[in-house]
Amino acid sequence: MNTVEMPMKRALFNAAREIERLSGLAQEIDDALGTALRSGAGVPPAQMQTLQQVDLLRQSLECITDFLGQVARQSQEGEQICLDTAVKNIPLRDLAQKLASGMWVAADPPAPENGQDVMFF
Repeated sequence: MNTVEMPMKRALFNAAREIERLSGLAQEIDDALGTALRSGAGVPPAQMQTLQQVDLLRQSLECITDFLGQVARQSQEGEQICLDTAVKNIPLRDLAQKLASGMWVAADPPAPENGQDVMFF
């Protein structure tokens, strides 16, 4: 078996870039929910608290992105990690591939255009 290695700094930046992408998705959800709430649709307090968790998720992802970027900048040049070990427990194959390569994979769906609904089941 051929072990694939990557500089630690690059692996951390790859993870930060993916978390930044996820933060953007959370921002889109947060914006859509804000629009829906301003439209006058009433939301029970219990559900409102759950909806506020989306904003906390987005902010947390942004903070983790910054943290990983800072750790990457401070990591030693030439320090290597074994990618096989790093991604072996990630069940989402496309995500594992992105983290391991730092490249956008063909399986990534294009961003929906305004007004287009996208659902995954």
